[in-house]
Amino acid sequence: MVLSSFSVSGLPSDIAGMKGYLSVMNNISLASAIFLAVVFIVFLLRKFLTAGSSETYSSTWGCGYQAPDAGMQYTGKSFSKSFGKILNFILPEKKGYQEIQREEIFPSSREYRSYYLDIFETRIIDPLLILLRRFINLFQFVQNGRIQAYVIYGIVFILVIFLGTVLNIWH
Repeated sequence: MVLSSFSVSGLPSDIAGMKGYLSVMNNISLASAIFLAVVFIVFLLRKFLTAGSSETYSSTWGCGYQAPDAGMQYTGKSFSKSFGKILNFILPEKKGYQEIQREEIFPSSREYRSYYLDIFETRIIDPLLILLRRFINLFQFVQNGRIQAYVIYGIVFILVIFLGTVLNIWH
């Protein structure tokens, strides 16, 4: 047999030892065929059930306004506000706006910003990133722009590797 003449390390060299591998491959092939059949049946069922219907496109509900404009559009905040109020101990709300002063007769235009702070980001991730940035900045002297220093770094690296192999530090 052709297969018995080849021997690959880790695999059995006889056909009898291949029975385990072949049964696993047979199970994988059977599961793949069943999956493809189910996908095909679902596709055909969907095609059959939606054959008589037509697609219609229309505008979304505009809050009851007859002529909405761009200023009345929904934002992500309008959908998440109630959820944010329930979880305000985890999602503190940050607002940014400049209040109108009493002395301003004709106030200038104002902007109002409101967003939720992620407590995991502000309390855990940001402080860790600040510490990591400080640690990395300790090695900023390596990037000094002098080609001679970069050549010396390469030579030192080669010497460390050579001495490590000579002294049998790593295998």
